[in-house]
Amino acid sequence: MRAGAVLLLAAACVEVQSGPNNGAVFLTAVADDLVLPTLSEQVERADQLVRAAQEACTGSSAVGLAVVEAAWRSSRAPLKRGEAFSFGPTDTLRLEANLDFWPARPEDVEATLSDSSTISEAAISALGATRRGSPAIEVLLFDPLGDQEATWTRLQARGGRGCRYLVAAAQVYAADLRTLRGAWSPNGGDFRAQLADPGQGASPYFSDSRAAVSGVVNQMIGTLGTLESLKLAKPLGRQSGGAPVLAALESRPSGNSTADAANSLAGVRALYLTKPNNGPSLQEFVAERAPEADAELLSTWDDLALALGNFDRSLERMILERPDDVTAAFVLAQSAHRQLAGPIAGVLGVTVSFSDADGD
Repeated sequence: MRAGAVLLLAAACVEVQSGPNNGAVFLTAVADDLVLPTLSEQVERADQLVRAAQEACTGSSAVGLAVVEAAWRSSRAPLKRGEAFSFGPTDTLRLEANLDFWPARPEDVEATLSDSSTISEAAISALGATRRGSPAIEVLLFDPLGDQEATWTRLQARGGRGCRYLVAAAQVYAADLRTLRGAWSPNGGDFRAQLADPGQGASPYFSDSRAAVSGVVNQMIGTLGTLESLKLAKPLGRQSGGAPVLAALESRPSGNSTADAANSLAGVRALYLTKPNNGPSLQEFVAERAPEADAELLSTWDDLALALGNFDRSLERMILERPDDVTAAFVLAQSAHRQLAGPIAGVLGVTVSFSDADGD
């Protein structure tokens, strides 16, 4: 499971506003142009995953599993981009672990698959985080050797118990994402208003727009810290004396680790570039005051995205066969994290809160 950034919101202070409304304008753009569309995309792709699983499991062969696997990979992209704004309802409703507890625990999924408990959407929704969510679905779908026939046999065993688990887990995953979207929606819990117009109500999540902008920036920093430390450094072995820790890989069963990392980076970058209609983006604000720091950050992000895009095999195989390339990507991630938490945060006036994901 990704280690979340610990936001010291009450103490945070940001000077992004040159006028009284600029912070609110930026936050409104983040909510309306980035967060809400991404949450809708998460729900849409989760629903596609449910339909693909249902259709495959009503078939008579493993042929449909390729469609389900593709739908699972597709659903990961907006989920990982959403890490950059996983504050608010993701935190207060404790949805992060239920949606995306990683590294996956195949033994927990196997225990549920092998026991005699009821398999239904309601039953799966009552299980712990390691037996539901995207990683649990991944374990059900992907054979370690890429053998879809073996996966199909396992899903069909015991009267199709595995298929019932797959469909139910996908339904629960989609329902959790729908809950998250509802919590943000103006027609639901309306956390959108708490971000766009913070400080309202008896117990506001953010005390004012300065604290809200600081919370956004701290989440960006925490997401880059997780990318650096948990997605790259730990499996690479930089925290264990050089011996790779492949069990720490995100999305190891599917080999989707590199795509996950790239999408996490894309989510952070999208926040930095979010442009209000009548105000500056964070990037424009920084570029005006510290153009060299802004250019260096954007260049590092470009280099990191290119490095990840050049991985021509799974991150596991890259670590085993081309560790120097993975190390180079790690160094770029470390640099990007430090640039954002250092000079960029300084320009923005943000008080940085470090999480347990920080460090080499």
